[in-house]
Amino acid sequence: MKYAMPVDPRVLERDFESHRLISQIPRLTATLKSLKTKEGYAPYNHEFSEILHLLWFSINEGTGVNLRDREKLYPLFNELGRLFGVGYYPFAYRGVRLSRWDGSAISETYPNLGIGETVIPNEPRILEHLEGLAYGLRSWSQRLDGAENWAYNKSTARDKVIFKIHNPDVVLDANEYLNINKINQPFDWDELILFIQNPQILSIQKASKNSYIVTIKDN
Repeated sequence: MKYAMPVDPRVLERDFESHRLISQIPRLTATLKSLKTKEGYAPYNHEFSEILHLLWFSINEGTGVNLRDREKLYPLFNELGRLFGVGYYPFAYRGVRLSRWDGSAISETYPNLGIGETVIPNEPRILEHLEGLAYGLRSWSQRLDGAENWAYNKSTARDKVIFKIHNPDVVLDANEYLNINKINQPFDWDELILFIQNPQILSIQKASKNSYIVTIKDN
């Protein structure tokens, strides 16, 4: 079985250093493991929300947990998911742009793909690029328009991708957490945390000029 490269070395070259609070993850995880119900979480809410805000919510500002360390949060998020519960979602979506070093990989490989048309990719250039972007502990959304906002929120000529996965294995459901925790909210509404360990690219559908819906599964 083929496994995707965890993180492209070219991404790591541009990555920031993780916040010092990453050292607190084992302690926080151990505390969560001792709790039986979400009601027991209340005394820890303030501390946990503050730390999670600094580690996770701040990632897009170039602080928090970097890509190299991202999976260290998995045990913590998994315990939060156990306590707060996870809803059922038939699909999850994640909006991204292709990496700077090959930002037009899809549109150059399939220049004649028409809007609405679908292709099953077999080019290593495409597969490795998309697998690297889909892999890992990542923020997804239960809403297609939420993912589109992330893909389109900056003006760029790079190809835009909306990843789509059917019956996702959700680690943490932000709405379940946010319904109870109203302070220092560390997640966005409708955010889903997934841990994609072996992404397989099933198809690419052209949505508009240089945007594509990429359907994946996790083997």
